[in-house]
Amino acid sequence: MTEPGPPPPGAQRPGLPPPGQPPPPQTGPAPYGQPFPGQQPPPAGAVGYGLGPGGAPGAPTEKRKIWPWIVGALVVLILLIGGCAAFVYRAATGPVDKANEFLSHVADADFDEAFALTDPSCFTDEELDQLEAFFTDFELESYDLTGTERFTGGGAGTGTVTLAEVGERDIRVDLTNDDGWRVCGIDINEG
Repeated sequence: MTEPGPPPPGAQRPGLPPPGQPPPPQTGPAPYGQPFPGQQPPPAGAVGYGLGPGGAPGAPTEKRKIWPWIVGALVVLILLIGGCAAFVYRAATGPVDKANEFLSHVADADFDEAFALTDPSCFTDEELDQLEAFFTDFELESYDLTGTERFTGGGAGTGTVTLAEVGERDIRVDLTNDDGWRVCGIDINEG
């Protein structure tokens, strides 16, 4: 038996329409992802066309919802940033808060409370007596410590004070941080 060879050029192939004519309409099931005969194709960019749950043709497919994961990740990120910001703020303002508390007691002439906030290793009794005498002679009228500095083992609150009969001066209150902030030195510029 001889095998048929290729058809001669210009010959009609079986099952195909003649050149220039549209193909005949299809019958039977549509290929995967294609509309059934007489059905309109989906609009451009449509999601979920094809086989859906249970293999039903033309039903939308289920997609994993990613939005809850994105929202959850953003919430966690915001909480982390907020926690870090609170920690940094607390660490930065610790020296200023304790220095302002110290000066509040000095302004009220409550030297026992003020000196209870000092580090005993930083001041001798004689130095504390001199400090009390200084603030008794030059009454602390107002103070405004808003700046802070940090260094190994401590920090400083910086700002200005107004002393009676002297006026406004720059002040630096050094503090140690060994089990809490403690005043360790005071420097008032003579201006």
